[in-house]
Amino acid sequence: MRVLAIPNEIVYLLGAALLLALVIIFVFALAFYRIASGKAEATASAEPKEAEPETPAFALPEVQEFSLADITDEDMLVAALIAAVDFAEETKKDVRLVSIRQI
Repeated sequence: MRVLAIPNEIVYLLGAALLLALVIIFVFALAFYRIASGKAEATASAEPKEAEPETPAFALPEVQEFSLADITDEDMLVAALIAAVDFAEETKKDVRLVSIRQI
């Protein structure tokens, strides 16, 4: 009868792999338990809350819309066109100027 000799290195590697597999299974089981128990607590303690209207901390001033028809200065028109062309080059998309504001 012939007995196969397994080198010690292989035995140690198999033991380490088995230990690592057990640790991974334990971590997944713990994570699943925490997720499952967290959902049960969240649904049990969830009470309908009344929605409170949010009030802004500061009031924004009303801004009048400034349309392209309001552009009377040539510099303003050039600035709007350059900004639109520059944005189109950066994003590589079609650009449509919707509104413009006077600063």
